[in-house]
Amino acid sequence: RTQILFGLTFTRPTSEFQALLLNFPYGFTHDIQNPTQVENINRNFPVSSGQWMETSDIDKLKILLDDTDDSTTIFADTYRFSFPARVPCCGENDMPRSNVWYLSLCTLASCTNHTDRSVKVTFPMAGFSLNELAPEALRITASRGPRISCPSLFVLLGLVLSATLTS
Repeated sequence: RTQILFGLTFTRPTSEFQALLLNFPYGFTHDIQNPTQVENINRNFPVSSGQWMETSDIDKLKILLDDTDDSTTIFADTYRFSFPARVPCCGENDMPRSNVWYLSLCTLASCTNHTDRSVKVTFPMAGFSLNELAPEALRITASRGPRISCPSLFVLLGLVLSATLTS
């Protein structure tokens, strides 16, 4: 089990999207048991009121934008989300050959895949290796002194996915 952290930066306001869609590589699944396990880290991101994420498919996560008006503005800023996930078990041979995560911006909330017609842009992002520490975890470790390694303990602290939207 791991905690996935993904995000994106908008360099200027936009009002053309209704959803963010994160498609996982083959073998990865989310481990979201209740909605409170999905964290909207920057509360300025305009998520839908009530149920603002879709988790019915275990190989993807959809973040729904506020739909109370005809359009919702996402202001220039960096936005991040975090959720629990399961990685393919248990060795490097179990990891998918195509370890690519797809973060898509959808003009319709009904999008289900990065190839949907309502996807305006998709950011393919390289995944991580088994037991690889996320860059943010490495910075924390470096600032807290020496790290103790325990080979029998499976630790995968996260994945940091970043994308920049320039249009």
